Amino acid sequence: WRWRGDYPRDSFSVKWSGQIIPPIDAEYTFELLHDGYVTFSVGDQILINQELDDSEITIPSETKINLEGGNAYDFEIYYEHLEYISRLQLAWSYGVVQSEVVPNCQIQLPGTTTSVVVSTEPKRFDLYPNPVVESDFQLYLYQCTAKENVLIIYDQLGKIIHTQSLQNFGNTISIKNIPQGVYFAVLDQDGETSTKKFSVVQ
Repeated sequence: WRWRGDYPRDSFSVKWSGQIIPPIDAEYTFELLHDGYVTFSVGDQILINQELDDSEITIPSETKINLEGGNAYDFEIYYEHLEYISRLQLAWSYGVVQSEVVPNCQIQLPGTTTSVVVSTEPKRFDLYPNPVVESDFQLYLYQCTAKENVLIIYDQLGKIIHTQSLQNFGNTISIKNIPQGVYFAVLDQDGETSTKKFSVVQ
């Protein structure tokens, strides 16, 4: 958030409360870019409590928190600003994702519903662990979208060995009884495709 126009410039405080919806089951670290006094809590757990001077700095939470994907968790941000330009930015890290600004569609404020951002570009995605050492792995989509997302896994001969419809963000892919080897995960998003190579080891 940045404040301009008729909003207060100096000596004010503001509080946001709502729900945050993590994409996958994971251990999360939150961080805030800010320039004043700020607290950030999820549920009844205070993760960030920091006072700064008028310089901007990103503060990671000292405490990690385990969250379940798709569940809505109450959160609250309290921010006090003294002078100069105001700025506040919330990000999270989990799995292979590092310091990503929390997408709007993962936050629900009172009186609103989570929105879906339509993208016309092919979706970027990651999967982990890679190599896959067990029968399941996680696949992460980087954008909220209203498009249909389908994962197709091919072997090196081009044979389809697995297909699965995907939800926004976090997905668990089960590939039981797939032999050791190299495979290609293809994300088909209404005809637009992106490909990742991965391997399965015993």
